[in-house]
Amino acid sequence: MKSTKTTSYRIAAFDVLRSIALFGIVAVHVCYSFPDNSFRRAGQQLGGTFNAVFLLLSALLTGLANKHIKESPARFLARRALRVGIPLWIFLVFFFVAAIAWTDTTIPAAKAVAEFAFLGWPVKLPGLGHLWFVTLILLCYALVVILDHNPALFDGARKEGFIFLATITTSLLFDQWNIPAVQAPLYLFFFGFIWKHATAIFSLAKRSMTRTASAIIATAAFVTLQIGSAIAFQRGLWDKSQMGAYVLGLVAGMSWIIFVIGLLERASIPHIVTKLFSTIAIISYEAYLVHNPFTRIPFPIHKSLGLDSFLARYLFVLIVSLLLAGALHEIATYTRTILSRWQNHAGPSRFP
Repeated sequence: MKSTKTTSYRIAAFDVLRSIALFGIVAVHVCYSFPDNSFRRAGQQLGGTFNAVFLLLSALLTGLANKHIKESPARFLARRALRVGIPLWIFLVFFFVAAIAWTDTTIPAAKAVAEFAFLGWPVKLPGLGHLWFVTLILLCYALVVILDHNPALFDGARKEGFIFLATITTSLLFDQWNIPAVQAPLYLFFFGFIWKHATAIFSLAKRSMTRTASAIIATAAFVTLQIGSAIAFQRGLWDKSQMGAYVLGLVAGMSWIIFVIGLLERASIPHIVTKLFSTIAIISYEAYLVHNPFTRIPFPIHKSLGLDSFLARYLFVLIVSLLLAGALHEIATYTRTILSRWQNHAGPSRFP
């Protein structure tokens, strides 16, 4: 009975977190869509937090499922790349066709190819800037392979502390010298740390609200951190120190993971709500891929559609993204099935 409860609980908690992260990321790009920058600082705070939720949740899930990789590094990375790549490539085909057919945008061939090659971070074509995260997550998977095959690199508190200091120093230098991707060392370190300690972190999160006193303390700490983060960004944290903004975002994102896991360990949610979050979570990656172009619709068009308020525009982008994500998910699933049959000569599917 305990095993069954744990399994169903873990699925519910992770699905809720995926959904929350998606809702937050959509809000980020809606914030940036207003030409007067009235929501810019809110977007910075939400971006730091919910990008971290997506990333660190992936680290936790990868650590729980792949504490020790039992396949070759090439196969592990190929499976992960295909899982990420198939929906991405289908989305990019539709995006480029639509951009060429309905806009006067000129897309350099080299940059288009780079997007297909998971290089969205350095390329950043209009409407596709959010694909930096795809580059990052594949770098994190490569880091997992390195750490799995060289455990001594990250073994023991002393080494972890030294690497953390080196990470902070590198990010500080990037920040001071205005080098792009100041967040890369931080994200890689936190991903590797959570992957390695996934079991302990998950256990800690489950116990964080088991008693009334600990639940009150954990809730107060969570709320205080989120409010403090919002205040810091509203007072210009991003403009003062990007590194500080990313560190705060990572801490705030991790607090969401611990809070939600602890909360769902203490209190159950109705089955219909669980089903809703599960459905959204299944297509959350596809929704992440498709949502950003809809926030870049010219402002006059938004106004003509009655989308001049934040809430109206947010609901429009979220609903359209979820509908298109469902279609993209089905196309990607069908594509995987066809490739599996081809790979295995019509045998049982083992394709990622």
